[in-house]
Amino acid sequence: MYYNIAIDKNDNILLSVRDNGNGLSESEQSKLFERYYRGTNTKEKPEGSGLGLAIANQIVTLHGGEIAVKSQLGIGTEFITHVPCKNGEAAN
Repeated sequence: MYYNIAIDKNDNILLSVRDNGNGLSESEQSKLFERYYRGTNTKEKPEGSGLGLAIANQIVTLHGGEIAVKSQLGIGTEFITHVPCKNGEAAN
């Protein structure tokens, strides 16, 4: 797992988290932020309630930001979060 945190030219806080795992199909990517969705692209039994990404997306959205996902099968997945920042502090 790799991550990067930065502030872009538009004063957005950028958080990027990526892995080099199995990757996700386009169908799975379209469902990731739905409540109770648990991915199936793993050899292990899915755990959890399927709420984590839905809650994270809602929190980021309430702060005026967005979460995007980029993934390729066999290569890995990257989540990119943009949250507006004002004078070096996150917007409320």
